[in-house]
Amino acid sequence: PAIGERLMMRAGDVVIVGMITGLGTAVVAGNAIGETLTQFNYMPALGIATATIILTAKHRQDKATVRHIFRTSFDLSLLFMFLVAGVTYFAGPFLIDLYTKDIQAVQASQTVLFYAMLGVPFTAGTLIMTALWQGLGNARLPFYATTIGMWLVRIGIAYLLVTFFKIGLSAIWIATILDNAFRAGVLFFQYRYSK
Repeated sequence: PAIGERLMMRAGDVVIVGMITGLGTAVVAGNAIGETLTQFNYMPALGIATATIILTAKHRQDKATVRHIFRTSFDLSLLFMFLVAGVTYFAGPFLIDLYTKDIQAVQASQTVLFYAMLGVPFTAGTLIMTALWQGLGNARLPFYATTIGMWLVRIGIAYLLVTFFKIGLSAIWIATILDNAFRAGVLFFQYRYSK
């Protein structure tokens, strides 16, 4: 299921890139620059998520310890992701200038940096909750949440916002935040209320 989850994400990303391509070459370039810069945002949470899987698997029989692992992992991810995303956002004009001077591409890059920072709580939640479930031995639930989130929430909402509301690149990133919020919510709800 973990491989299937990555496959669903990559296949969905192809569809999303197709939507971005329809917004113009400068927007595609700006989005690529923004995504390159925001990759650093995820590094702390990815490292913490790996530790979360290992620690949760080791202590899965102890609910109190698992709860503590979840809270600590989420808090650390949130803190470090906000720090990195904040630095990236505020250094954005300088960093983007290293790549391009095109005004439309610069605006697109700044859009990506803004929404990436705005979506930090949901991204951290998705990464840590996925790791928690994998550590508990249930990789299927994150797979289902990712599949529904990507194909119905992210792609569906992005399509509606791009096609009918014409809000450009912001549509893609609003849909991305809503997808991560959906996935984090589903995974947390199942963790909180399942036996």
